Amino acid sequence: MDLAPADKKIYALRDVIGCTDSIPLIASSIMSKKIAAGANNIVLDVTCGKGAFMQTKDEAIKLAKMMKLIGKWAERETICVITNMDEPLGYAVRK
Repeated sequence: MDLAPADKKIYALRDVIGCTDSIPLIASSIMSKKIAAGANNIVLDVTCGKGAFMQTKDEAIKLAKMMKLIGKWAERETICVITNMDEPLGYAVRK
């Protein structure tokens, strides 16, 4: 909460104006916290599919590119890995 105080207000505004799927706003929210925490090198798992906010791989790629660009502007090395959340990761998942 104290790390990026404007973030909560930006999320509330996104909800009110109906732009919760705005990739620039999502990217800036995620990256503001990483940068504010002092990370010099950032590795991000960008998920897509049924179990994720980004439903398609194309949306996830757009989000990843935006976060890499923000990282470049902030002079932080940023790497993004796209992960498919259509099914659980790993060898076995128990109910």
